[in-house]
Amino acid sequence: MLNILSDYIHHSLAKAEYLPLEDGTYYGHIPMFKGMLTFGDTLQECKEKLQSTLEGWIYIALQLNLSLPEVHGINLNKRLNYLQSNENKQSKLIKNLRELHFNEPITVSSQQYMTYYGNILSIPPNGEYIVAQFRKVIMEVDKIVSDEEWEY
Repeated sequence: MLNILSDYIHHSLAKAEYLPLEDGTYYGHIPMFKGMLTFGDTLQECKEKLQSTLEGWIYIALQLNLSLPEVHGINLNKRLNYLQSNENKQSKLIKNLRELHFNEPITVSSQQYMTYYGNILSIPPNGEYIVAQFRKVIMEVDKIVSDEEWEY
């Protein structure tokens, strides 16, 4: 997602427009992002502020699930929906493990772990729920949980 986000920012900034103002300062905006604008004492400062503003804009839009414009064929809205569906898968996995009496997840440096009677299971991050990886998680759980508890 990081490369896609960098590309999105790069291509968005390529569409930026900058205008000198009467007082010698600069105005910048990206037309497809309605309401986004910035000012700077120099053109370079205006460009830097516009990039920072764009990054904040994207962050807020993703946090609030607001729509972002498609840029150079990159649609962050589709990617957000994919990540949210994976987040739901992670939540379901954690819920099912809790039903098997695993303890609440512990987060260390953005990685989640769950414990079960002295055993530790790492929970894959949101983007890693393809079938093969999910099978590996189940195989690790199977090593930890007894047959009787699986039937519970």
